[in-house]
Amino acid sequence: MSISIFDPVPVQLAPSSEAAPGLASAIRWGRVNVAGQAAQALVAAAAMVVSIWWLTLLHQPASRATVTKEEEAVRLGAVTVTAQLDNLLFIASTILWLVWLYKSYASLTHLGTRGTRHASPGRAVALWFVPLLNLVVPYRVVREIWLRTAGLNAAEPDLSEKIPLISWWWALYLIWNLVAVVAGALFRLGIQDPATVFEVVLAAHILHVGADLLAIMTVRSIASLQLHALAQGNVAAA
Repeated sequence: MSISIFDPVPVQLAPSSEAAPGLASAIRWGRVNVAGQAAQALVAAAAMVVSIWWLTLLHQPASRATVTKEEEAVRLGAVTVTAQLDNLLFIASTILWLVWLYKSYASLTHLGTRGTRHASPGRAVALWFVPLLNLVVPYRVVREIWLRTAGLNAAEPDLSEKIPLISWWWALYLIWNLVAVVAGALFRLGIQDPATVFEVVLAAHILHVGADLLAIMTVRSIASLQLHALAQGNVAAA
């Protein structure tokens, strides 16, 4: 049963035997997640630089005439390698993100009223893969983790409250995915002007780096709230 945010309910944390391990695990996975997101951002930045390197050649036909086939092959090879590495790290960092999300959502059940909007951490993660719902629900899940952790889940938070950092992260994440889809479509359609394709690819890489940086800031902010919760009252570090 949810508790109104206006009710004068004292903060009642779970016993340290329950709360500390759950919060500590979420914090540890947050650090791993940040490392994964940082690696992803570095590779995306490298892919961005390589795309610019290739675009300078495409936009200067005169200079391209002086470039040997071997030099051109090196540039294209760099584009291919960074793109493949970017895709691999995206998969790895996504797995780390979902594990962190699961642990962080599970940690909410160790605080206060133990109420959560999506019932279980497994469901909160699974909804990321449901078409259409995954345009909104992931944002709401991360926002709920932030709000409930900040309030120690002692009372029902206002889940309509906007958190600018999370809002900007999610907006940039959606725009990046949209631009990436457009870039993929241009490749499949065989657009004759390669410069146009690579300009869209470059835009996708720029948005990707921005989304990763905001994701890191979001995770670190939530981790600081989790550390604060871990330090409260009868919750002792494991």
